[in-house]
Amino acid sequence: MAIDFDILHSMFDSEGYKTDESARRLKLEGFWKFYNGDHKHFLKTPIDGVDDNVTINFCGVLVDRAVSRLFGDSVRGDLIKMDVRDREEKKLDTAKLDEGEEPTKSKDSREVEARAFLNSVFERSGGLQKIYNRLGVYGAVGGHYFLKLMVEDLGPRVIILDPMITSILISPDDKDRVLAYKVEYETMRKDARNRVVEATFRQITAHDVETDGWEVADFIRMNHRIDDAPDANKTLEDTTSTPKWVQEGKTDLWDVCPIMDGQNLPNANDIYGKSDMDNVTGLNDEINFLMSNVNKIVRFQGHPRTVGIGVDASGIQETAIENFWSVPGATPDEAEIFNLEMKSDLAAIFGFFQIIREAFWTIGREADPATFKEKIGNVTNFGLRVLFLDALNKLGQKRQSYGPALIRLSESLFALGDFGNMTVDILWGDPLPSDPREAVETLTIEHTLGIVSKETAAQERGRNWLEEEQRIKKEQRDEESVTAKFVRNMQRGDPTNMPQNMRGQNARLPKNTTPPSDV
Repeated sequence: MAIDFDILHSMFDSEGYKTDESARRLKLEGFWKFYNGDHKHFLKTPIDGVDDNVTINFCGVLVDRAVSRLFGDSVRGDLIKMDVRDREEKKLDTAKLDEGEEPTKSKDSREVEARAFLNSVFERSGGLQKIYNRLGVYGAVGGHYFLKLMVEDLGPRVIILDPMITSILISPDDKDRVLAYKVEYETMRKDARNRVVEATFRQITAHDVETDGWEVADFIRMNHRIDDAPDANKTLEDTTSTPKWVQEGKTDLWDVCPIMDGQNLPNANDIYGKSDMDNVTGLNDEINFLMSNVNKIVRFQGHPRTVGIGVDASGIQETAIENFWSVPGATPDEAEIFNLEMKSDLAAIFGFFQIIREAFWTIGREADPATFKEKIGNVTNFGLRVLFLDALNKLGQKRQSYGPALIRLSESLFALGDFGNMTVDILWGDPLPSDPREAVETLTIEHTLGIVSKETAAQERGRNWLEEEQRIKKEQRDEESVTAKFVRNMQRGDPTNMPQNMRGQNARLPKNTTPPSDV
């Protein structure tokens, strides 16, 4: 049975849904202003006067740090990777590991082709770095992220949707059951009179329960001019009738859902997730307010006013700095001139600033390096993880959301590319810097105790074990060849043909002595 889009339009246009959607968009607009540094100015600026307002964009730093820690960076070499696997082989490997057997190490040609297909899709979409950055920023600011599949002439492409124009319709009794997605924004169209008028575009992606497929349809609604005098009794063909949704083009059928979404941070009471900036924007405002006032105080006190007590103002010439202040009423003997200076060094204000700053990073669940920057050289790997404990817990929650979404995205792309039996494993990197010597010492102890293999140790150090194993075997063969050549030359009594690195050893051997050999 086909989707009844009229019912979905009625649900999207209901008063309650529109009220909630308007409130969410208003909240997102505020978050984007904070992220972009468009903060409130607390001090009034006179015309042609000095603007003493200070904007410290802690919210932008908070988001950028979280995104960088989540996905890594290609320049640093820690960008997260996707390991393409055959689903059946993955199940077999899991079973082998459970039984203590070695998993399959080699990649068959089908997996290599699937990897190349996935890379081509990401390249057409702007590259993985761009996808990750846009996905992370949209999610961290908007609290929810949306990925969309597009099929074009050159092949599939991935689009990161703006949460401002994308919304979800869920079942009232099951918040995990998505009925439809809506993408809506303002545009322009020509009406029946060939006039260019404002219009609203709406695309609905709805789930068909009977076929378990998805239907995608585009709709347009003309926003008529006021002088058209809309009348609900007039026909749709008449441009003065009440605007209605009219479908453009045909309905597209999908076997998989072309939209993947998820919560940036868990929010049990709503389908939409939480933003990284929830509950911290007010603190950023407070920081800007404090620093703006400090800036104004410093500007005035940087050019102190000169005050004269017991001096006749008519006999004083104007000073070069600002104005001269005269205070009448004192006798000539009591007359004095001095600069009006501050009585304190603003220590209380800066102390309060530190309290607000610490509260911002604590509530934002990020570690502020300024609190331990003087001790960073003495912090161990374990100590660093303790300092970043809440930030790592927050990162773990994000990975539990973004990871499955990326897997669903890859599997949907594989289905479009005739690689339906393929999946991916998300390989997350270590988000924190570490002392490599400390990590190597720990792995050495574990390997000596027999609780970790060389392969696992190599993987934890970020090396490809298959490649390293081949290189190690080659080095061993080369060393064995050099040793065998040394023994043969010594037995022949011809030290001049020995390898350079072993001639010193022969010089230390007593005469008429045959070197020990196990050959």
